[in-house]
Amino acid sequence: MGACCAKTNVEDTDAGNGIKIHGAPVSTNSLSCIILAADLGKGGLEYCDLMSGAHKQPSFLKMNPFGQVPTMQDPDGFCCAESNTILRYLAVKHNSNLYPAADAKLRARIDWVMAAWSTNVYAKWAARMYPILGFAPDVADKEKANKELKEALDNFAKAFVTSGSKFLAGDQLTIADYKVMPFLFGLSLPFVQKKSGVKLAPRLAQYVQDIMPLMKTSGILTSNGGFSVKEFVESKTDFPDFVGTPVVVGEGLASAVAPKGAAKKDEKSAKIHAMPASANSVAAIVCAMDAGIGNMEFCNLMEGAHMKPEYLAKTAFHQIPLFEGSDGYCVAESTAILRYIATNYMPSLYPAS
Repeated sequence: MGACCAKTNVEDTDAGNGIKIHGAPVSTNSLSCIILAADLGKGGLEYCDLMSGAHKQPSFLKMNPFGQVPTMQDPDGFCCAESNTILRYLAVKHNSNLYPAADAKLRARIDWVMAAWSTNVYAKWAARMYPILGFAPDVADKEKANKELKEALDNFAKAFVTSGSKFLAGDQLTIADYKVMPFLFGLSLPFVQKKSGVKLAPRLAQYVQDIMPLMKTSGILTSNGGFSVKEFVESKTDFPDFVGTPVVVGEGLASAVAPKGAAKKDEKSAKIHAMPASANSVAAIVCAMDAGIGNMEFCNLMEGAHMKPEYLAKTAFHQIPLFEGSDGYCVAESTAILRYIATNYMPSLYPAS
């Protein structure tokens, strides 16, 4: 069964004279930002015709040299790109409780959710969704691709999905939900399940049902003149049905709702679980040392230390680096760790502006 959503007029998500999210209504990366800007009443979609190469024109490349969507353009002329960055910018600029400044641990958790989706899940999701949408060739080994998506989404669920909260990053709606929900909505469609052989676990299917009505303009996902995600994907009737055993993705639950509150004051013994030869880890190690809050805790990947139960209890993704405060608070993904350390212990490195 498809997900319910808030009723949306197409005009409700247009940018108008507000913040422009240059993107496309079938781009899930763009939709996270479009829906948030529209829900905040600060802007929305500025259609970028990727098929005609609008994103490669000099006027676009001036805003974003990478020539990608989404790209945000503020009425004051400021531009930035990357969906996670845009979501943070919108929430911070407009003082939204969707990314609360007063709760350091919740903010870090939000950052972790969004980074984990981008680094661990997105490519596996795209391997199954983009061929159906017509954006990429189909994979040769569909069952292998389904297995990889299952592993990624199962880990994501074990890290962030609980039975005690509707939401991903805690007990309230946040930009982490705006980030992830459009992607899960796509997987929730029966048409996609038929074509991909992938079915959302019941808890993730319920997540989509619970969250969409809380986003006022989420109707752009289901109805947009033939170019919503639902309408567009369901037009791909020539794409062959999946043959084989379907797989349920996103099974498992986190043990508890994530902690909230301020970062530990006068932290001196935080651990960065890592290896010194890991480029992803070194930045977090050096930042922690320079801030005077802690040092590296050697995690020997060669001996499987990251696969031990005590490590997996801290991060289901069994990856490094992992920040562990002396109060037991944990956050992973190097960008999320750097932001947490800088914001709370070396604010000159990450100005509030």
